[in-house]
Amino acid sequence: MKSVKILILSLLVLIPLKINSQNSLYDKCCLSNYSNSPLVINSPFDGLYKPNRTDTLYGSPLPYDASFRILIIFVQFKDDISTSSWPNDNDTSGPTYKDSLISNLKNFNNNWWDAYDSHTEPISDYWLELSRGRFHITGSVYSVVLDSNASYYASLIEWERMKIINEHIWIKLNQLYSITWPDYDNWSYNDATKKI
Repeated sequence: MKSVKILILSLLVLIPLKINSQNSLYDKCCLSNYSNSPLVINSPFDGLYKPNRTDTLYGSPLPYDASFRILIIFVQFKDDISTSSWPNDNDTSGPTYKDSLISNLKNFNNNWWDAYDSHTEPISDYWLELSRGRFHITGSVYSVVLDSNASYYASLIEWERMKIINEHIWIKLNQLYSITWPDYDNWSYNDATKKI
């Protein structure tokens, strides 16, 4: 295990979760209308099917500010070598391009092909253009340096290695940042097969 910079943990962690909206009427007007519908099984909001658009749900418009929020997390081991493109000089340094990946806010430009900058918000730009203006992805980017060297994690039993690495990432994120987790995880259990 060389470095977290290898794809396993260079960790462009994209955590797909429910559409986020600051509009408090969202749950009342949109989800409750469909909660008793037989079509809810095919809803892009349940746990079996991830959201596939942020403009409408079964023809009903979603709140104007609805977007699909994701986290992007870059992770390094304590002993990773510092480079010009990815310094390892503090807990939050991360790669030099970390602030040029995604838009934190939804862009309301009517021209979907111009809504996001392809150089500074390529993830938001890609998904909005791919969906022809129907799927806004927004989010935040964080970077952490774990407290242990790569050799420590390599010495762990394979089946527990990822569990411990993920736990250490979680601890570091909560130590270093004030992340509003409900922005990224607003699903709740509905039954054994899906979430809403």
